[in-house]
Amino acid sequence: MATFALTYLVRIAAILFVVPAIYFFVYWVPFSLVELGENRRFIANIVSALSALTAGWYVWARLENITR
Repeated sequence: MATFALTYLVRIAAILFVVPAIYFFVYWVPFSLVELGENRRFIANIVSALSALTAGWYVWARLENITR
C-alpha cells in the first residue's frame, strides 16, 4: 500500500515539474523568434499546451513501472 501511494506521489511530482517546464520552454524558445502579432498569440498557447500535455502523458506512462 505504501509503495502504491509513493508511486503516485513521485508521478504527480514529476508531472508538476515537467508540464509547466515544457509549456514555458515551447512558448518562449521557438515563438520568441517568430513574429505572430498580438491577435495570433493563441497559436503559441495552443501549441505549447499540446506539447506540455503530450510530455506530461509520456512521463506519466513511463513512470508507471518505477517500482517493478
